[in-house]
Amino acid sequence: MPKDHYRTLGISPQSGPDEIRKNYRTLVKRYHPDRHPDDRAVHAHFREIQEAYETLTDPILRDAWLQERWLLASQGLSTASQPLLTATDILKRLLIIERGFASEDPWRADRAIRIRRLTEHLNQEHLDILKQESDQLDAIAETLVRCGSHLDPDGLLVLSSQMKELLPETHPAFKSLMRLRSAKISEDRWARWKPFVLLTAALLGCLLIARLA
Repeated sequence: MPKDHYRTLGISPQSGPDEIRKNYRTLVKRYHPDRHPDDRAVHAHFREIQEAYETLTDPILRDAWLQERWLLASQGLSTASQPLLTATDILKRLLIIERGFASEDPWRADRAIRIRRLTEHLNQEHLDILKQESDQLDAIAETLVRCGSHLDPDGLLVLSSQMKELLPETHPAFKSLMRLRSAKISEDRWARWKPFVLLTAALLGCLLIARLA
């Protein structure tokens, strides 16, 4: 069964070479084994990223892979017809994403890619699995909240909306996400006003010194 290389790189079938290259470089920086020397799950995911990039950028490999996909589709199958994941598998993938968020430079991180890679694990197929294996829901919620600490206010709203398909709105995770969002909004406000506040303070200091002189 062929792997879904589009999904691995977080791109669509319509993505061009520039987007493929951009997403690949972002993922390589995030999941490089040098950053996670003792994490075998990250190492395995890094190999999948490399395989996806090599396949999609090599015309011969890409044509062979697309032909295999087409043959599967003609038989009513797809790359999604692989053995079902378990709730534990999904949790492990979210933990990998969390570690990736924590290790990357927050000033250079692509916010849109962050939320897309996170919420793709809350698609309908995964939600159905998690609902059936509810023993992992609390661990999933805690991991998503920790991942949310690396998102912007808009990303937190998207995450909260998707989590409502999985958890009751009374779950503590939603309060945690809203607290995070309020803190992020305050940080953004302060970042916008900080230069003006500092400039005003400096001017007032200069005026005070001039008066005392």
